[in-house]
Amino acid sequence: MDFLKKFLKISSKYHYPLFIFLFFYFLYSFLIYKIVPITTDEQFRYQRGSELLSHYLNSGYLQTYITPDKEPDTYYFYVMLVNILNPKFYYEWFHLQNLLFSSIIFVAIYFIVYSYSNNKFFAVLGPLALFLTPSFSGHLGSNPIDMPFACLFLLNIYLIYRFRDRGFDFKKIIILGISFWLILGLRPVGYQIFFHYLVFSFLFNFKKPDFRSLVIGDIKNLILIFFVASFLSILSWPYLGLNYFKNLPGILFVNANYDKWDNLILFNGSYLSKSDRPWHYLLTYIFLTIPSYILFSFMGSFAKFRNNLKIGIFFVLFFNLVLYLVLKPVIYNGMRHFLYVIPLIVCLALFGIWDLYKSNLSLKLKKAVAGLGVLSILWTTYQIINLFPNHYAYFNEVSGGFSRNYTRFETEYWGGIYKYGSIYIRNNLSKSKPHELKIYSCNSGFSVDYYSEKKFLTTIKKTEADLIICDYVEDRRLMLKGKVIKEIKLGGVSYLFIRENEFKSK
Repeated sequence: MDFLKKFLKISSKYHYPLFIFLFFYFLYSFLIYKIVPITTDEQFRYQRGSELLSHYLNSGYLQTYITPDKEPDTYYFYVMLVNILNPKFYYEWFHLQNLLFSSIIFVAIYFIVYSYSNNKFFAVLGPLALFLTPSFSGHLGSNPIDMPFACLFLLNIYLIYRFRDRGFDFKKIIILGISFWLILGLRPVGYQIFFHYLVFSFLFNFKKPDFRSLVIGDIKNLILIFFVASFLSILSWPYLGLNYFKNLPGILFVNANYDKWDNLILFNGSYLSKSDRPWHYLLTYIFLTIPSYILFSFMGSFAKFRNNLKIGIFFVLFFNLVLYLVLKPVIYNGMRHFLYVIPLIVCLALFGIWDLYKSNLSLKLKKAVAGLGVLSILWTTYQIINLFPNHYAYFNEVSGGFSRNYTRFETEYWGGIYKYGSIYIRNNLSKSKPHELKIYSCNSGFSVDYYSEKKFLTTIKKTEADLIICDYVEDRRLMLKGKVIKEIKLGGVSYLFIRENEFKSK
């Protein structure tokens, strides 16, 4: 009995619900990292990280006039770090590192929700809800740029809140300087974090009698934080260190427009160019791919604006949506470039749920809302299981789910399903012509080659291939007519086609 009392006393002091969640999350990561499929962006990102590591070790040049395609305006510090622990370039190990790194965002969202509710049992619903948002959690293992950025973005928002009352403090300057540096390196849109620091300073000091001096003090802090973050960026980013004042504006301009990309986008059943993309492109994906229990709870959070933390996070979300509408950046593959706004929406949804729980509304109404939420969670969980490990292709119940939307929107744009096409060919079709069968892949050709185990050959020349492997979107766009040998299903529908090559040279 004394042991139980002691345990409960320790448990009440520490955030043990978070540790329980993290235990199961780490267990999940170690169980599924080999299952996670390779996605289309990974080879390019990890190779650039390997080159940056080689640059640090061997002092070689990263970019030249001959090879400008290596994009010196993009920082590859995170993918360089994962290369240190994975010198043999196994994609499965990259996936494990990505999964473990992503635990940062679950810690951040837990403490944000805890700061609002002051209840550790409710706060653990933050990481649970984010994990059960498949349009976000489906990216955890195989998105080496948007996911780390989303993790560090939310962490920085929490750290700004955490240090809001510290005044001029050396520890605060160093921690925020390092944390801001990390986010600046992943995506230049992270430079907005300096502005949010000032907004939070204004919010939390506005009603204090010494408001002016406090804000001036925070501006001084911010200047020093900027110097720390910039100094670390110059040290670790060769392109920026080469000429800071010339290259930084170019970096911000290139990434704000990203006009290098000019592929067709499947949206509402039509293939659109970037110039034809409607203004509501991002908003449409938010409303169709975030679970309903999150969306409706998020809308419910509008009912009460008395908490500065809630107002601050609302402002960050609103700022980014306005930024999208004003800058009109070229985004593609659904909402992957704005993946970092999903945790903000989840935070606000949890705030809305807490407000409902603490409200004076009738218990009967609260139970009815809770019942609808449970039904939505059960439906979402079923969809995760049905689509796993490609559950980034999730569409919510209001939209009709994946099976209703795969012909209308970008769904399996990451190309993860090509893994299963490659394995099928390797195990069933390559036996009659080992090492001679040639495959043309419409997407993610390097992953098809990786999973081939060299039992067949991949080619970039369509006319040389014996077989063509193509996902639904590309198969439809290219209007392929060859005989279908195998259909690979995703979410119960045929999504990947292995065809005889009608274009093969005689």
